[in-house]
Amino acid sequence: MKQKKQSSNWYIAATHYLTAGFAIPLIIGLIASFTLFPLLEKTGSEILVILSNIVLLVLSIWFGVMYSARYLRSTYIIQNPKPIINISTIYMVVLVTIFLIIQILIKNTVGINILYDSVFFGVRIALFYIASSKYIGISETNSDTLSTQ
Repeated sequence: MKQKKQSSNWYIAATHYLTAGFAIPLIIGLIASFTLFPLLEKTGSEILVILSNIVLLVLSIWFGVMYSARYLRSTYIIQNPKPIINISTIYMVVLVTIFLIIQILIKNTVGINILYDSVFFGVRIALFYIASSKYIGISETNSDTLSTQ
């Protein structure tokens, strides 16, 4: 059996955010941008593209959180998951806000784009928090599986 590590909450939260909130959505988004979106753009339906973006966002965050939670349970000793969930959600809020501000400054546009990005921002944060609360739990510990980092 793999040895579990005792780590600080901020470290586990960073691992969770980087896996569930960044890496998995990035990989799924890249795959979709090269396969799904060219097909959807040929249809000319903006509503279909927006709906597919929402579905893709939901699936990537949900699957990312499920994968990350499974990894965290097998790798780290989690005695209280609530601080980890809160800290990782704060990481997501801060980093996505910075990304949105940079995106607004680069595009230099206002209007429907800000509304669109704000809705996606809210959905992303809420879904990440809800899914994390559902899947991250207290890990079982055995005295022979403990190690420190």
